[in-house]
Amino acid sequence: MKPTRRELIAATTGVTALLAACSGSGDSAKDAAKDAKSAEGAKSYFKVDPATAGKVTGKVAYTGPKPARRVIDMSSEETECKRSHKGPVYSEEVVLNDDGTLANVFVYISAGLEGKTFEPPTTPVRLNQSGCMFTPHVSGVMTGQPLVVANSDPVTHNVHPMPEKNREWNQGQPPVPRKSSAPSASKRS
Repeated sequence: MKPTRRELIAATTGVTALLAACSGSGDSAKDAAKDAKSAEGAKSYFKVDPATAGKVTGKVAYTGPKPARRVIDMSSEETECKRSHKGPVYSEEVVLNDDGTLANVFVYISAGLEGKTFEPPTTPVRLNQSGCMFTPHVSGVMTGQPLVVANSDPVTHNVHPMPEKNREWNQGQPPVPRKSSAPSASKRS
């Protein structure tokens, strides 16, 4: 049975749509970045009037007995990791300041800005692996803001974030030669 003209047009349209959906440079990371940039260019960002803007700050007080900080076991790590510390290395999960407030706390607005989209900063958030630990311990990154992860250690590190909503990625970072103080860096945006 020979296809009708209508069936041929429908089939051609379907194949064209499929090819358009599957087309790209072959590099899904580049295609995703290009799609994100074009989508971002179409966004309308909420502009804050500096005359009415405020600043959010806060402190989180810790009540109760001071928790003992857990020692991080670096016995299986390369000797360079252990060598970069003069004593035991402690977890930074709960760090109390001298005044009883918590260190490494992120304060943010959780309600009242629904429906507003803000332009991401162009200044990168920087994380550094030094002494086989990330510094700073806590940092905030806005969607679309560049992230630079540096390695200041003389050992190879692996950066492998596992976000809840975005695609995870995994990238090795070469060691910095022992006499150099310039960290190697990986940039994500």
